Amino acid sequence: MAIVPAQFNMNFKEFSIISPAYIDTTLLYNVAVGNQSGTGLFSGFTTTYINADVYLKNNTQKIGLLFYTDREGDFFRKTRAYARYANSINLSRNKRLSLGATVGFANYAFEASQAAPGGSATTLDSDLGAVFSTKKFNLGIGVNQVFENKLTPLDYTFVLQKTAVYFIEYKTPITSLLHLSLINIGFLKKSNYKNSLLMDVIYNDIISFGAGAVYQKGYFFHVGINNLQVSNLLFSASFSLFNYTSSGFIGNDIPIESFAKVNQLR
Repeated sequence: MAIVPAQFNMNFKEFSIISPAYIDTTLLYNVAVGNQSGTGLFSGFTTTYINADVYLKNNTQKIGLLFYTDREGDFFRKTRAYARYANSINLSRNKRLSLGATVGFANYAFEASQAAPGGSATTLDSDLGAVFSTKKFNLGIGVNQVFENKLTPLDYTFVLQKTAVYFIEYKTPITSLLHLSLINIGFLKKSNYKNSLLMDVIYNDIISFGAGAVYQKGYFFHVGINNLQVSNLLFSASFSLFNYTSSGFIGNDIPIESFAKVNQLR
C-alpha cells in the first residue's frame, strides 16, 4: 500500500492509509475518497482510492476496507484491495496506543495493444502499524508491503519492496477561531526517501487551508471544507495543486488532487 500514501499530498486527511492502526474515537464510521490526476503529458496518469472504516466496542476497535487503482497511461494499471483491523488501548485518560494490520492483494495488469500482448499478476500483500495518541499529538509508524512479494504480469518482474512509514501531527489552537496542525510524514524504501512537511489551518471549525513541501520535489497548496456538520454527519472536501521544483520533473504538468469524506459521529 505504500505507493498510495507516498503519492498523495493530502494523505494527512486520512492517516489510516499511512498506518492501519489510526483510530478516531469520536466516529461511528468513516468513508473517504481521494483522487490524483496528472496534467499535460501525464494526463493519463490517475490514482483513486476508497477508504472505509466501521468502529466497534465503544470505538476502541475498527474494521475497514481500502481499495485503490493506479493507472499509468492507457495500458498499465495497478489495483489493490485490503481488509483492515485496528485495536486501541487506553494508557491513561488522554493517552492511548493503537495497533493495526491490513491484509489483501495487489494486482498489476498490462492491457493488450496492437504492439504487445496483455498480462496480469496477483499476489498477497499486508501492512502493519502502531499509533500513539494524546489530545494534541499523534505519532504513527508502520511497515508496508511486509511480504515483499513479486509480480510478473509480462516479462518484467515487479518487487513490492518493504517500506517504513511514519507520521507526526501536533494540533494547537491559535485563536478561538483558528486551529493549527503541523504534520511531518516520511517514507523510506531502500535508498528512496520521501519527507513532507505540512501545515493545515482550520478556520471556525469549517474552512481548511494550508501548504506543504515535499523534500527535493516541490510544494503544494490546499483549500477545502472541514467537518461541516449536518445532524450527526460530518462532510469534508479538499482540493490541492502541486508544483514541481525539481529539475527531474516537467513544471507545466501539475498534479491535481481532490479529497472527500463523510463521517458519522458517535
